Amino acid sequence: MLYDRNELILLYFTYSFLGWCVETILASLIRKRFRNRGFAAIPFCMMYGTMGIAVTIVFKDLRRSVVLLFVGCALLCTLIQWITGLILEHMGGGKWWNYTRLPLNINGYIALPVSAALGGIGTLAVLFINDVLVGFFRLFPQLLQDVIIWILVVVAVMDVLISMLSILHLGKKLPVRKWSKRARRFSDSIGNRISGYVKKRIAAAYPMAFALAEEWDNWGGAGQGADSGVKGADADGKGADGSGEKGPGADRSGAEGIRLDGSGGKGTSMDRSVQGGPAKEPDLSGHVSHLEIFWLFFVGALLGDGVETIFMWITRGRWMSRSSLVWGSFSVVWGLAVGVVSALLFRDRKRSDSYLFLVGTLMGGTYEYLCSVFTELVFGAVFWDYKHIPFNIGGRVNLLYCFFWGIAAVIWIRLAFPLIHKVLTAFLRWERRIISSFAILFMIANIIISCFALIRYDERSRNIEAGNKIAVYMDKIYNDEMMRRKYPGAKRRRH
Repeated sequence: MLYDRNELILLYFTYSFLGWCVETILASLIRKRFRNRGFAAIPFCMMYGTMGIAVTIVFKDLRRSVVLLFVGCALLCTLIQWITGLILEHMGGGKWWNYTRLPLNINGYIALPVSAALGGIGTLAVLFINDVLVGFFRLFPQLLQDVIIWILVVVAVMDVLISMLSILHLGKKLPVRKWSKRARRFSDSIGNRISGYVKKRIAAAYPMAFALAEEWDNWGGAGQGADSGVKGADADGKGADGSGEKGPGADRSGAEGIRLDGSGGKGTSMDRSVQGGPAKEPDLSGHVSHLEIFWLFFVGALLGDGVETIFMWITRGRWMSRSSLVWGSFSVVWGLAVGVVSALLFRDRKRSDSYLFLVGTLMGGTYEYLCSVFTELVFGAVFWDYKHIPFNIGGRVNLLYCFFWGIAAVIWIRLAFPLIHKVLTAFLRWERRIISSFAILFMIANIIISCFALIRYDERSRNIEAGNKIAVYMDKIYNDEMMRRKYPGAKRRRH
């Protein structure tokens, strides 16, 4: 690792704040009045912090290859933005940003120009910006860093929880609601100062900028969409109850993404009419429910383990365990891939095979690279190594298997998913969530036990003695012989 834990946390909050600043400035310039952006009340856009930390950790091995680093940053940031958009839409009932006016967009969630911009910023972060920021952090004593981090973490967790409750309409009677309003006012004051300063500088240096912004605003449909308020909000952005709280579509939390199209979310399920009418009801027909995603993960993990086991028998002539978990035969990598692909591409199931193949190839390769880095960092082991296959990147992914991900995406969306989804829908109506509850508890316990077993497996390889009763139990039940049978392809951590 290039940076320690404290430095990574500080980088996370720094990029969250910088992302919020950029969004606030852009939105304020385009709309010609202050727009406070972000999901939470405090001045942070957490999605950008997640992107910054993800590219810092995942692509530390690609610093010597600028082209691969740029492509990797663009793909990973795009995947994060896509998933974030779906999660927020599930929570709030509508899109929080809309890129439908930009070229080469996918359902308005992501677009090629935005992905390219994120890739360029991510590349600069990995190569230059991180070192500058961390050098600044190291000027502060360790104790001061710890105090700052604890304050930021506590405030951020509280604020995100309050924002989630507000979006779900569960937080109106909470006493902490007043604290959220104060945090929002504090965030507004900071944003007003920043956007006002930038606006004056641009007006002095580039007088034509505001003329262009006005033309862009008129083209995009000013005053509509998420920036105009939320369900049942009046012209001042106050809720129907008169509380003055802006909901998920308001300009306060209007987007965790840069709205370069200037549309303000026009055409989404959270749009308001020009006359200020009520918001349209969200169209949830294109969604896969949370419970369905879990069962798709469950089924995908079983099928993936079976496919890999058969593939190893065909290519190597022997049966090998390909399971990720100690109980049963489940491949978490495949399960997560199936769940994510189903959620992301459900609305695109009628698109062309070439489209599904391209998206599956790019996102599948990015996902596999991410999984390789994660398992190495957390469990100290490399579970696959493609260095012997041409066109590989650090042994973590290779071009041939990326094509396999593309083919798998087409087969899954075209053939397997419709049948499994139909069976799953009937099953969920019949079982009334009883079986689902047991299955979820079993999978949670399975993942936790497997994580403990893998961590102890790595510690034993480094001659670290068991320091508590849990470690002693893991050494007894999940000893080296058992772990080698379960994970025959695992290799020690790279150095």
